[in-house]
Amino acid sequence: MSYGSGPYAAAEAGFNGGAGYFEKAKCYIVDMKWPKLFRDRGETTAFSKSNYEVLFSVFMVALAYLYRENPLIAFPEVLYLFMSLLAVNFAFNRIFAEKVKVKLWLVDIMLLSNIGVIAAILSKSGGHLSFFWVLFLLPIFTAALTGSLPEVVGATALSLLTLGALSADALRLDTAQLFAFSVKASVFVFSAFITFRTSLARRRLETEVTFKRFQVEKLLATVSERDSKAQSEASAAEVGRMTASLLHDIGNVITIILLTAEIMVQDETPSPKDAKHLERAAKMGKSIIDGALAIIKGARYEFRSAPIREPMENAAAMFARQAGGREVKILVSAGEDLPELKLSVPHMQRVFINGITNALSFLQPGGTITLRAALAGEEILVSIEDDGPGFPPALLESGITQFGTTRQENGGTGLGLFNSKEIVEKHGGKFSIRNRRPSGAVLEFTLPLSGRVK
Repeated sequence: MSYGSGPYAAAEAGFNGGAGYFEKAKCYIVDMKWPKLFRDRGETTAFSKSNYEVLFSVFMVALAYLYRENPLIAFPEVLYLFMSLLAVNFAFNRIFAEKVKVKLWLVDIMLLSNIGVIAAILSKSGGHLSFFWVLFLLPIFTAALTGSLPEVVGATALSLLTLGALSADALRLDTAQLFAFSVKASVFVFSAFITFRTSLARRRLETEVTFKRFQVEKLLATVSERDSKAQSEASAAEVGRMTASLLHDIGNVITIILLTAEIMVQDETPSPKDAKHLERAAKMGKSIIDGALAIIKGARYEFRSAPIREPMENAAAMFARQAGGREVKILVSAGEDLPELKLSVPHMQRVFINGITNALSFLQPGGTITLRAALAGEEILVSIEDDGPGFPPALLESGITQFGTTRQENGGTGLGLFNSKEIVEKHGGKFSIRNRRPSGAVLEFTLPLSGRVK
């Protein structure tokens, strides 16, 4: 699988760059093009050095100061070296924070700088006896965060070689020192493995998000393709009416997708819950298109036994993040003991989506939308209520028509209410709108327990 171009192509290049490494090395030996070879190693994406390195270095500076009387520590030389390490990490932090993609050669320079300064710190604090050997974890962690295996292996190996060189004399003479070096080496390797594995998991999630976005693009292409197909197979009157209805419902779905995508872009680590919302909205869009085509061709709704709570909760979940961002609550009130009905669930879900969309467009922060269902004799009474300004009197007087709306200044077309009314009537129910006191709008409809279908 290849990501083509874009940010993930760089990540792919970072993982697969090892395949042509020896070929590049051959070019280096034959043509002596080391600078170009160094620059062309690839790049990594979404690479950000967290503040853990700076905090860790500050802690070590404090420790070095507290142990300044230790005869193994050359003070203040070691303090100057620590300040150099802080400066190096701070400088690269600033550079990386401003970039979406980072060249691996730039990461390599930072890693080499860190390892060089750390080696100097150890040489000024007792060599193999220095407790500052843990500083080598800084370049190892940084390399692991790039998600590039050559960087991780290189940083870990170079850290081990440097530590080994500083401990060479002691390792030849003392078995205890050899054991201590083995423990340190194990810490380096284990830390590199865990951090690299975590980094790969994060990148897999990023890849999944990219795939979800691809699905959204595919959905939009499907809208165009199927709408064109519908126009070639249905009468002009049917096409005009269905196209308007289709565009309205797809508009709702795309709004959800865009809002979810914006949230995922803003979050440093994409949430699996956001990815689920994206998937649900995309599937809902496909369901709308399939349903529209079926209706145009004269096919019946696909009815099945289902609780009314199912489409209510599905619609509420789709708008949970959007409503939360506006400080609006969406409540679902439907008893678990309500009998199941014969429903075309995707169509009924559209009724609740239209109602929630309508309410959200007028509610202020602190508002509430309530989806309610209760048994009323031989019917289930369902309502979508809000505490906003309510419906305009002109709309209540004129009734629900296909393009009848008094809310054009807010982008209203009247299609949402009209489509909802048609869906409810298809289920054998009755649909109405009203205002409640002291303020608020109510979409109300009934569904027969008999499951009567027109």
